[in-house]
Amino acid sequence: MRDGPALTQPKPNHKTQQAKRRGEALSRRLGRKLVLNEFEQLLAANVLNPQLIDVSLDDVGGLDAAKSEIRTKVLRPLTEPGLYCTTLWRPVKGVLLFGPPGTGKTMLAKAVAREGGAFFLNVTASAVMSKWLGDANRLIRAVFTLAAKLEPCIVFVDEVESLLTKRGGATEHEATLQAKTEFMQLWD
Repeated sequence: MRDGPALTQPKPNHKTQQAKRRGEALSRRLGRKLVLNEFEQLLAANVLNPQLIDVSLDDVGGLDAAKSEIRTKVLRPLTEPGLYCTTLWRPVKGVLLFGPPGTGKTMLAKAVAREGGAFFLNVTASAVMSKWLGDANRLIRAVFTLAAKLEPCIVFVDEVESLLTKRGGATEHEATLQAKTEFMQLWD
């Protein structure tokens, strides 16, 4: 006979168990132990190890001017950080690749990750948006905390216009506005 109500443990959510397995698989792929929160675990499937990326800048056809700029402004600071430790030379914080679909933006970003020895985190709007209030903000924050744990890491926001549309429209929900604001604050 018991005194009082029985305490039950909540059953683990299928999505949470799957995310935990992804986090463990990521740790194995990376060859190092990472302590990830549940939101970082959800994003873990979107991370590529630079050693497993099979494309280089030489594989990207055309885009010679873009490749030259990337080699100078992105790859060189990644491979030779000692050159950029002065106030005169600073590595770039971000690069905006733009153009119609099929022009090689993703391929170029993966090539940079491989040649720079940086992890590649592919972020899509569907990966960071959630129907649950507040989860989108936590997922967006997890993008940047996961990237910091994986450093060096290239965060590639695919189809950025689907995630960061104009803010403050009459039909925009407050949660969407908060998610966009969170992303813009963490971007820097």
